[in-house]
Amino acid sequence: MLSVEADNEWISIDSTYVKVHQHGTGCSVFSKQATGKSRGGNTTKIHLVTNAYRLPIDFEIAGGDVSDVKIGEKLVERSPSSDFIIADKGYDSEKLRAI
Repeated sequence: MLSVEADNEWISIDSTYVKVHQHGTGCSVFSKQATGKSRGGNTTKIHLVTNAYRLPIDFEIAGGDVSDVKIGEKLVERSPSSDFIIADKGYDSEKLRAI
C-alpha cells in the first residue's frame, strides 16, 4: 500500500505541455476542455505532485495558457502537509510560499 509508506517530508511539483490534435479542439461549446492557446498552438498542461519517493500524490489538467502558479496553489492545498516543496520558477509566488 503506497499511502502507508509515503514519505511526505518534501513534495515536488512540475508540469509539462501536451500538444492537442487539431480534431481534439472541435468539441461542443457546452463541455469543458482543458485546452488553451500558447506559442506552440493548442496545448494542454499536466501538473503533477509527487512525494519523496517520486510517487504521484495528485495531478491537475489545465489549458496550456493557464499560469503554473494558479494550479500550483490548488495542488499544494490539496496535498498532505510537508516540510519542503520543490518547484521550478513557474510556481514562484508569495501566496504559494505562505501555504
